[in-house]
Amino acid sequence: MVGKRGAAMYNEFRGNCIRIAIDANEFTTRRVPITLPDGYSYETIHILYLHNISEIVPYFLVTNNMTYHIPPVRSHSPSTFSLLVGNLAESAEIRILIEKFGQIPDANYFDKAFKPISVTGDDGNKYNVIPSDQFK
Repeated sequence: MVGKRGAAMYNEFRGNCIRIAIDANEFTTRRVPITLPDGYSYETIHILYLHNISEIVPYFLVTNNMTYHIPPVRSHSPSTFSLLVGNLAESAEIRILIEKFGQIPDANYFDKAFKPISVTGDDGNKYNVIPSDQFK
C-alpha cells in the first residue's frame, strides 16, 4: 500500500512492516515528509535497515537495528515521519517494523512541546507533569 500523503517515492506498507525507498536526485530538499496510512500510528518501532537517512523526525537520530519507544501522550501517538536524507545525490532507504502500534494517530505529535498538567503528589506537593499513558 502506498502512503496517502507525502513524497512520491516508493513507499510500501505491509501490515506492521514499512519500507521507504528514495531514488538519487529525487528531491531538492533533504527533509522528506511521510504520512502513514489512515489509522496507522506507532509507539515502539525497530529500525531494520537504514541507508543514507539519519533522522525520522527533526533531532530524533536513529541507527540500524535499534528499537525506539515513543510514549502516547493524552492517548495520541505519532503517525508521520520526517526523514532526513544525508546526500540527495545517493539513494536512501529505511525499513521499519512497528513492534507496537500507537493510539490515536496524531500528525502533529512532534510539532511542539507538550502542555503539562498540575497534579498533587503523595507528599502533598504540586507537580507539573506530562499526562503520558506510559505511567498507567
